[in-house]
Amino acid sequence: MFDIKPIMDSCFFDFKKSFGTEIDYFIDCIVNRITCICLAGDGVAIMKILDAIYESSKTGERVDV
Repeated sequence: MFDIKPIMDSCFFDFKKSFGTEIDYFIDCIVNRITCICLAGDGVAIMKILDAIYESSKTGERVDV
């Protein structure tokens, strides 16, 4: 058995800067007609997974995606 506690130290990852960089990239893709590396289908797949996680948590049952 392991008791593993994740350690998040803000000095290693700047959430504000990361989000700003993400938005800048998205705008650059629109303005310069660059193909975005994160496709809409990826976001849909992630949302399906998250919905299944919440449903499973609520029902205590396995939810297929």
